[in-house]
Amino acid sequence: MPCDTIRDKAFVDGTNRLSTKAPSAAFVIKDLYPISTIMIHFAFDSLQIEKAVRHGIELLLKQGINHDRLSFYVLVNFNSTIEQDLRRIAILDEYGVNSFVMVYDKAAAPQKIKHLGARWCNKYQTKKSCKFEDYDPRIRRAKGA
Repeated sequence: MPCDTIRDKAFVDGTNRLSTKAPSAAFVIKDLYPISTIMIHFAFDSLQIEKAVRHGIELLLKQGINHDRLSFYVLVNFNSTIEQDLRRIAILDEYGVNSFVMVYDKAAAPQKIKHLGARWCNKYQTKKSCKFEDYDPRIRRAKGA
């Protein structure tokens, strides 16, 4: 029961991918947020749910949940183009929430898609230092730079 969990000040790792479309969003805000959490994880796998994702993020931010505590898994290379994948990442960046790219069928994915995830988006400093279009994975930062 959430009240017992809150009263007992339990620690919860919110890694169960919650849906921003579910009616449980109010439950997350009202009952779960007072619990000490590290991150609250969601999935943004298609632009078809953009409106729901935006609404969910805005709802959570409006209730005072810090954007640094929200994280979104972004599935790429699954019924989407790289432009659509980059658009989903840009939407999340608008709100300042974390995005974590997961490549579908990595073995068959184009090299550009592989770079999108592991080498650009999932490395916070790399993503903040340049746009994906300008990213060259062969360039390494010099030591001490």
